[in-house]
Amino acid sequence: MRHDEQLDACLGGDAADILGGGVGCLEVLEQPAAIVDAPRQLLDRGQIHRLVNEHVGLIKHLEEEGDAIYHDAIGQLFAGNPDPLQVLKWKEIYDTLERAIDSCMGVAQVLQSISMKNA
Repeated sequence: MRHDEQLDACLGGDAADILGGGVGCLEVLEQPAAIVDAPRQLLDRGQIHRLVNEHVGLIKHLEEEGDAIYHDAIGQLFAGNPDPLQVLKWKEIYDTLERAIDSCMGVAQVLQSISMKNA
């Protein structure tokens, strides 16, 4: 399912009307979520320590990218004379997406800690 279709399903609206920051955050979220899953699959293979460290670096980069998109989207949300209800709705959506991206970093740090203890 494409990102605009996912947003349509979640919001029950037309994705063409959705602010670009929501799609940008979803695109960033998709990447660290997949990266977090890759080292988990290697836990039994002994390669985990090196790969976890590589993946943590990638996730950290994506988390920083997500932060930048989030801050730009919030700035655009408050630009001009926005509808207060739209601002509240989109602020909550952006905050949720940002927390999801940050959670991927948290999972990566736990995996890194586990791999260091078992190295």
